[in-house]
Amino acid sequence: MPDALARARRLRMRALECERIAHSSQPEFAKHYHIIAKHYFALARLDEDRLSAPQPADAVEEKEHTLTEQK
Repeated sequence: MPDALARARRLRMRALECERIAHSSQPEFAKHYHIIAKHYFALARLDEDRLSAPQPADAVEEKEHTLTEQK
């Protein structure tokens, strides 16, 4: 899953670049750059959340372990 972390890092860098451009743009363009940055940040959070969520294989192992202990 290091790829997801690297992707989240790249998305955050793109978001920061959009914010930087927005500050030096005309107001009508700045609004659009802020929206794009917001979307990049949301995608980065999704990648990070996916890493912290239990993986399906982990859930199966946990269930099998619990069933074994109950017997």
